Amino acid sequence: MNALSKISSCAMLIALFLISSCGKDEDGFPINTIRYNGKDYKLDFAFGLNYGSFQEGSVTYNNTDFVFFDRVIDPDDDNSVYEYGLYIELYSAGNANFQGGTFTYYSGSGNIPTGSLFTNGTLFFFDENKDPVEITGGKITVTITGSQYSFVFDVTTNEGKKLEGNYSGEIEINTIGAPNVSGTLTIGENNRSADFGEILDYGSLGAHYNYDFIIYDTDDTYELYFEAFSLGTTAFQAGTFNYGTTGTSYFDILEYFDYQTFTSYNAVSGSVVITKLSGSREYRLQFNAVLDDASTLTGTVEGNFRYSNSGGRMGRTRKGPSEEYFHVKKSTVRRVRK
Repeated sequence: MNALSKISSCAMLIALFLISSCGKDEDGFPINTIRYNGKDYKLDFAFGLNYGSFQEGSVTYNNTDFVFFDRVIDPDDDNSVYEYGLYIELYSAGNANFQGGTFTYYSGSGNIPTGSLFTNGTLFFFDENKDPVEITGGKITVTITGSQYSFVFDVTTNEGKKLEGNYSGEIEINTIGAPNVSGTLTIGENNRSADFGEILDYGSLGAHYNYDFIIYDTDDTYELYFEAFSLGTTAFQAGTFNYGTTGTSYFDILEYFDYQTFTSYNAVSGSVVITKLSGSREYRLQFNAVLDDASTLTGTVEGNFRYSNSGGRMGRTRKGPSEEYFHVKKSTVRRVRK
């Protein structure tokens, strides 16, 4: 960090101390609040999604997205109601890990700046009658001390108005990393790329062994959840899995959840062929299923799936769109983008 950055960081820490002391910053903004079009929006909770680093020319960037909500997210609370949130997509330059600093808006045209930048930002609402407000300019300043993150927002929107404010608090960063699978899924007339794949190993259950496969794309436009039971209890075995035929290898749930429309589609028939490849968790999945809206889900996905041993059988419950906070960042806030 150069001397100017150090001075800026120190100034930021002093400002944050003053905010904590008096409840407002020097511009009169309450703590953990953004102001847009004359209205204050309180931010009570945030999390981050780290997509790792990549090289652009001679500059290394780290991409970490942050999402802020009006109240603390509780995935176990089925009755939680959320009104709004703020999403930002930040790229810090000069280090493989995410770094604080000043992030200037980059629209995607022209040469990519060598300094830290942000490419997307949206004030979004869980009320479908309210259109999201897109950020189209300005800067965001981030100061990091351990797990404590402090943000100062000074940006403009597509409506030509200022969005200003601050947020400070402890933020958990979930590391997503680089894509680990590839392939294409066709759902009705829509094609979706497959970029990430996970395996949840729930072990033996009765006469079967249970693997849950989760597949989604980089932008989180969907999630495919596939609950497979192979015959035998010593380990999961590849093969052909037919819907509902419990006397052999089978699956009982194949759910496609569209995060752009918050609509869930479930298989009512069909099969999935699973082939074990060379790696320890490397599989090919070939889908051919009919969904409950009479459309088909087909396609092939293969790669080295991330693996998690989940111990005993715990089951799975689909949360509502506001509670699936892990998937909010690049779906609900981007669904209106062209």
